[in-house]
Amino acid sequence: MKKLFLNIRKLLFKTDCILCNKDAEEKLRYLCSNCYNNLKLSSSLKKMGNIYYIWDYNKLNSKLIFEYKYNNIKEISNIYSSIMKDKIFEVLEKEEIDYIFPIPITKKRRSKRGYNQTEVILDKMNLRYENSERIKETKAMYKLLDKGKREKNISNAFYINNINKYNDKNILIFDDIITTGATTKEFERTLKDKWKVKKIVIFSCMGSKTIKKLNINKEVNDEF
Repeated sequence: MKKLFLNIRKLLFKTDCILCNKDAEEKLRYLCSNCYNNLKLSSSLKKMGNIYYIWDYNKLNSKLIFEYKYNNIKEISNIYSSIMKDKIFEVLEKEEIDYIFPIPITKKRRSKRGYNQTEVILDKMNLRYENSERIKETKAMYKLLDKGKREKNISNAFYINNINKYNDKNILIFDDIITTGATTKEFERTLKDKWKVKKIVIFSCMGSKTIKKLNINKEVNDEF
């Protein structure tokens, strides 16, 4: 009877791996064990300037992010948090971070999606974070291929409550993906315009090759 129940349950809740379309692992829900292991093996803590990231931007990795953000597969946050947790804690300790800011999404997008994907990952890792707002209804950045259009789209998009506690503090900005860096640069500018923060670092799940060209507190490039 137990075996029959398990077989029925497996049939009802069966899903395909969103990366290779093979049968997904039941515990992972949306990835097969092979794709999960490849994702885990390809993860490493990289640093470029003041930006830390875990995965290089490529077709497969970007598909996983896209499914998480735009097809509302919230359970993917479990995959990211389980692989990233040790790495982000390493950065928090190394950089002596006082406050974490997840990049906010628009009210319209939050209402449609029901959650902010960056906040959910932090929640899964039991990390406290500060609140901020995206006060401008920006377009989805992946639809804007031109760097100038991205920068215009995100300009003056953020609001952070003007309290004094961020002066002389170390801040970590958390985002899911960095391509041109327009979003994180604008959020960084918003912070610096209001407070004399001691240090700002950025942590992202994924980074593209273009971040090597960003002029954000350039430092020595490292890989851990």
